[in-house]
Amino acid sequence: FDLVEFQTFIKPFAFQFMFSALDVDSAIFLDNDIWVTSSLTEVWDHLTKRSAVLTPHYFSPCSEDGNLPSDRSILQAGVFNFGFVALSNSPTSTKFLEWWGERLSRYGFVDLERGMFFDQNWGMFIPAFFDHEDYFVIRDQRYNIAYWNLHETGRGLHLRNGLPYIRRNGTVGPGE
Repeated sequence: FDLVEFQTFIKPFAFQFMFSALDVDSAIFLDNDIWVTSSLTEVWDHLTKRSAVLTPHYFSPCSEDGNLPSDRSILQAGVFNFGFVALSNSPTSTKFLEWWGERLSRYGFVDLERGMFFDQNWGMFIPAFFDHEDYFVIRDQRYNIAYWNLHETGRGLHLRNGLPYIRRNGTVGPGE
């Protein structure tokens, strides 16, 4: 593994350590390129009732204009942005973390031709492995502003006092 592959490889093991050795009820793993601009209270609230909280890379299809990202490139990388993963200490999460860690031990690298993109691809299994009521997908653009979803956020995105804001329906809201 290179350094970035290793950073993403350790996620399931970091969760397992926090849940077993530190006995925490829930945890959020954020990649080192995540910028948190306000409270994550909504995420913590969902974790009191669910085993997982996720955010998709985007909420509406990209146009097929030949530019990246495209729906296909997102499929290669994974539908969910696993730079943001929130899990509670539950039997379902425990099983998922064991499975995910095993997969990353063998396939936690980048090889798009073989369908591998760090740890990201494996998150697509959460809707299959978790009961519907046991995971939550945050469908709020403010939780995931990035180049891959500028087709949704770009027109309304601006900075106010150095913090990102998204203009929606004629109003302005903080980038939470």
